[in-house]
Amino acid sequence: MPNDTHNFIKLVFGGLVLIGLGTTLARGSTAALPVVSDQVGQWFAHLAVMARQTRQGTEVHYQLSADDPLWVAATSRNLQISTETNLTASAYELKNLTTGQVVAALAADKPLPIASLSKLVTAAVARRVLDQDQKIPGSALTVGETLYPLLMVSSNEAANQLALAYGWSSFIQAMNAWAAAIGTKHAFFADPSGLSAQNQASADDIITIIDWLRTHDQTIMGITTLKSMTIHGETWVNPAHFLSWSYYLGGKNGYTDAADRTGVVVVALGTPPQIYAAAVLGSDDRDGDVLKLLAQIK
Repeated sequence: MPNDTHNFIKLVFGGLVLIGLGTTLARGSTAALPVVSDQVGQWFAHLAVMARQTRQGTEVHYQLSADDPLWVAATSRNLQISTETNLTASAYELKNLTTGQVVAALAADKPLPIASLSKLVTAAVARRVLDQDQKIPGSALTVGETLYPLLMVSSNEAANQLALAYGWSSFIQAMNAWAAAIGTKHAFFADPSGLSAQNQASADDIITIIDWLRTHDQTIMGITTLKSMTIHGETWVNPAHFLSWSYYLGGKNGYTDAADRTGVVVVALGTPPQIYAAAVLGSDDRDGDVLKLLAQIK
């Protein structure tokens, strides 16, 4: 555990598990948690929250130890996930980032609106063209601090503030230039937030973006795994549903009427663990589609 870790607080999530399971069953999905048995309470009794004091504030994320039964189940691929293969997404891709193998794909090269997945590129560009300690005009936050609301609660205001801090047109040009430079084929950005239906990319492009961030910018990836962050008395709580997974390495969700639900996740599965990324676009059941993709990992 890092030297700057000040708190390691055990929390029991049995009640939350039952609520989550009830919600899942109510929605008729077979994609759920590990096999529901008397082990569930035991497993989630081990689930802990680690709080770390940083220069900016307090960040919180879930952590499981390597000998935890839930960790063992996850890394040995024994997690019970739906085996259905019918996805609602208009396009998707599941790729083994360790080997480069595409495990599953549908219309993976088709450009579609991506909504707030755009903010991954906004963050990457802001980290490269702006001084991270620069104050955002009209805000108490610096550029670096603004990345937390941008990525954790998908703040459109934060996206716009970052673009304006550099110059709107120049920032959008930088987003498109950066996406092309890392190898995307269809990515195009008209705004920093993803509200524009012109912000488009293919599922394969999204995998390329998240893989680049995974290997080159752990700051961005790390922010997406945080449960909450408090800076200057303001707290942002990440609504992503996969944060309690010990093998979740980061990701982002999005939604607009034009894009429907979009999402990308990076996970470590297998023994020894291999890294996989799943991207879905135009989905009616984003989390369910992601789980169905992960179920195809052999």
